[in-house]
Amino acid sequence: MSQSISARPYRAIFILDTRDLQESVDALMQKVKDAITALQGKVVASENLGMREFTRATDRKFPAGHYLQVDFDGVPALPVSIKVRFRLDRSVNRIFIENR
Repeated sequence: MSQSISARPYRAIFILDTRDLQESVDALMQKVKDAITALQGKVVASENLGMREFTRATDRKFPAGHYLQVDFDGVPALPVSIKVRFRLDRSVNRIFIENR
């Protein structure tokens, strides 16, 4: 009795840290989308939400970040895989993932 795991819809907000980076924001956005695709996710839509100040900045030198919203479909383990993939990436400050 084999049961296939169906893809689920997710929405992720990535807060990008563009300080001291030579890459453009568009290049970072493409890097994030490519990583989701490489992890067997299907990017449905993405939107550049622009630069926003944090309500509570944890670092005085980093009071605002560039927000990127990505809607994607994938297996239930994909959100964890995405967080692991970007854990050591300095260009991604935070990731919030929720079911759509």
